[in-house]
Amino acid sequence: MPIESIDPWRCTGCGECIRQCHADIIRLEPLLLENETRHRAVAKYPQDCDGCGLCITVCPRECISFEKVNFVVSFDPRPIGRRFEYKEIHPFVLLEGEK
Repeated sequence: MPIESIDPWRCTGCGECIRQCHADIIRLEPLLLENETRHRAVAKYPQDCDGCGLCITVCPRECISFEKVNFVVSFDPRPIGRRFEYKEIHPFVLLEGEK
């Protein structure tokens, strides 16, 4: 669930989101808004966001939004007692002879 955007019109440049982001993806950058240059938070590396949500919880202006992601939960119908051995290379490849 990566960060989608930071609204530059709502952001005050306080830097709380930057201090909380352990993935280090948010930066303060100068933006020209209404003929005035102000520092605003920008999601510089959104692809590295792990979606922890700390930046959203500390933002006093609620200007950070996340992408909406649909999660799929898979169900394994095999009995719990049966054990499978997997190759080290790929966790979903069965060893020869297993079905």
